[in-house]
Amino acid sequence: MSRPSRVVACFVGIVSLGWMFVLSADDKKKEESDGKGDRKQRAADQLALAEQAVALGMEGFRASRIRLSDAQVERWSLRRIDALKADGASDKDLHKARLAHRDLMEKLEKLAESLFKSSNAAELDLLEARYARLEAERQLAADDDESDDDEDDDKGATREQRKKK
Repeated sequence: MSRPSRVVACFVGIVSLGWMFVLSADDKKKEESDGKGDRKQRAADQLALAEQAVALGMEGFRASRIRLSDAQVERWSLRRIDALKADGASDKDLHKARLAHRDLMEKLEKLAESLFKSSNAAELDLLEARYARLEAERQLAADDDESDDDEDDDKGATREQRKKK
């Protein structure tokens, strides 16, 4: 092995060894953390991604570049609610998110109707938008029924907090 080859091999070995120490230190930090901060950050990241995907999906569908089913606006909108749940949002905040989801599905249905009338969307897109709106209304009604059963002093509590009581 020539001298330059040995220098390169030694350098690669030192860098690899350094990365092993960095990675093992990260693993120790992960083990030591309680995970709550990481969970909240992941939930916040998921919420931001879902918001971005909903906006992109609506714009793509509005511009007739993609079909509604390809945009998956409903799925991403529901993911926003899931991210809030993962973050430990209160029932009141989840209800607001479900209201926003229902409102978005109503907008989506109106957009689908408009695009269908102008021959820029398929009938299947229109049916999918209507179904998504009806499903959002059903979930909201179920949410309202559940909140009617709750006591007044528990309105701001999360489901987990009420279960502990």
